[in-house]
Amino acid sequence: MLRAAPRNGLIAGLLATTLLVGLLYLLSAFRWLSFVPYDLADLIIRLTPGQIATEGIEALGVVAKITIKLVSIALVIGFGGVLGGIVGWLVERRGEQRIGGTSNSAALVLFLALLGLALANQSATQTSPLLPVPFLIRLFAAFGWGALLAYLYRGLARPQIHDESAPEAQHERRAFLVKSGAAVVTLAIGSTALAELFAAAPDTPPDQVALLPGSNPNPTPVPDSLGNFQAPADVRSRITSQRDLYYVSSRTRDPRVDPQTYTLRIEGNVERPLELTLEQLQRLPRVDQTSTLECISNEVGGNLIGNCTWNGTRLADLLQQAGLRAESRRVALYGADGYVDSIDLADALKPTTLVVLGIDSQPLTVPHGYPARLIVPNIYGMKNVKWLQRIEVVTFDFQGYWQERGWSNPAVVQTTSVVDTAGGISLENGVVPLGGIAFAGSRGIQRVEVRIDEGEWSAATLEPAESPIQWRRWRWDWPATPGRHMVTVRAMDGAGELQTEGIADPHPDGATGYHSVRVDVRG
Repeated sequence: MLRAAPRNGLIAGLLATTLLVGLLYLLSAFRWLSFVPYDLADLIIRLTPGQIATEGIEALGVVAKITIKLVSIALVIGFGGVLGGIVGWLVERRGEQRIGGTSNSAALVLFLALLGLALANQSATQTSPLLPVPFLIRLFAAFGWGALLAYLYRGLARPQIHDESAPEAQHERRAFLVKSGAAVVTLAIGSTALAELFAAAPDTPPDQVALLPGSNPNPTPVPDSLGNFQAPADVRSRITSQRDLYYVSSRTRDPRVDPQTYTLRIEGNVERPLELTLEQLQRLPRVDQTSTLECISNEVGGNLIGNCTWNGTRLADLLQQAGLRAESRRVALYGADGYVDSIDLADALKPTTLVVLGIDSQPLTVPHGYPARLIVPNIYGMKNVKWLQRIEVVTFDFQGYWQERGWSNPAVVQTTSVVDTAGGISLENGVVPLGGIAFAGSRGIQRVEVRIDEGEWSAATLEPAESPIQWRRWRWDWPATPGRHMVTVRAMDGAGELQTEGIADPHPDGATGYHSVRVDVRG
């Protein structure tokens, strides 16, 4: 059992660091300080061996990153408690009853404050913050933490001057602990709530208006269907808005890139390295392209997929301007968050591979890669690098972040089809309209079939195709009978290849298998 002085130091350290964590989280919302627990979380993510990282993602899914964040916060708070315990132990060794009473104790508090300053001074994983980082705020946070630890320890240690077993001493210590603990926790929770409130604000830089020549800040709404196709209820929209597009990142926070200092560099095995500002990128010939983006972690029937209208310029034009040298093999892509991946040179030179600045004639939001990202329609999203800062032409088989962790390097999307209509449905004029989407990358979709229970496959009606790189929605009017049934869908790509029936997890090449849902038909 801990002696009184180390125990008091442990409690003081835990409380002081809990408040510090809450305040750091609030200050990080203004980008004045780095949030140290998330720095630790990013370090854990980077150092985790690939096999363990993959197993964690497969076992926990989106909860994996949340778990790492919570563990990192607990580790930082626990570290503060350990430091407080060491304070108590050292004070006890010197026969002192309270901290702050001697030069030795003052030196100890100063050391702890400087240690806190070093932690708070760690730069965030964000490039060119939009606001300067005031040194005085860091100084205040660090020394405030040290002073609070000293105050809490003194308050907990004061009753030791008297007989510790006396009821008055125990009551005094308990009352101080309850009051100070409640105040600290309230302030920490309040700071966190304020940080979340600021984080919920719109994430599009307000100074970014024009994207490329011909941009329209108020574009005409696009039709939700093509031709005479009528999508059944509950089928997703033909075009996915930026707000509804899925979001995945390998880090705990998104980088904040200053548009005034941003440049995109193109270098490596080229004749004429380029460095383009955001304004220069905006002036390049504009391409508007609707294409589908899917995450390699998307499960069969999942929602990590979207069909957006991207606004950008062709990567091939930039590479040709730089002048490709002989033996160029792949194009490595570097994001402002430290993420890196690569694509084959043949994919980079396709006219559908874009450096994108916007969606629906609006600037990219920060979560989706502001100010620039890559779009390669035939390849899973992990290679569509966001916050793009550097493009390097290489002569070897470049292995990126996820390839080092065992995921596919070609990463060509698997043919997939999804039933969007599920749950309890009712007969409409003797039929139940079923529907969903199908996608096969640049191969396109030529056929979708539906099966009820263990019956025969029936061809569905497809929405007209604008381009093979977009998903196609489908509809099948089912002459249903009341009761519970299993609906299964499969697709055939444009090359006549039927979707893979065998079930496979997303790792390492993307999920495969037919999507099935149970429906209850009401008469």
